[in-house]
Amino acid sequence: MLPPLMLDDAEAVAIAVSLRSGMDAYSGIGAAAVQTLAKLQQLLPPRLHKRIGALNAATVSLTGPAERVNPEVLMALANACRDCRSVSLWYRDHAGRPSSRRLEPLRLAHTGNRRWYLVAWDLRRSAWRTLRVD
Repeated sequence: MLPPLMLDDAEAVAIAVSLRSGMDAYSGIGAAAVQTLAKLQQLLPPRLHKRIGALNAATVSLTGPAERVNPEVLMALANACRDCRSVSLWYRDHAGRPSSRRLEPLRLAHTGNRRWYLVAWDLRRSAWRTLRVD
């Protein structure tokens, strides 16, 4: 349980819109986002229901479907960045071939096209690498 949040109108609307727009961006959190949005809407005053409803009704996404990213992978990489820990990972390269890397992660990057990247130092190749997280 978390302590109650004190939000002004703009902050409450921003959270509701973010929850709705991000529901499909990550695998594994869609249900939690829906539940959180439902709880938030129960607490909001009627004047904000109208604002959020108008924004949702009048907004369309031009970015297309988001790439699915596992939130546990994002958290593990974020923790490794924060704690300056190296990571080992297996992935498929651009040609689809399996590969492994030993990396020192620097940052996670999220682009406007709804993709996540890891910027890291490759210990075996002594070079910077940018890898898609999804």
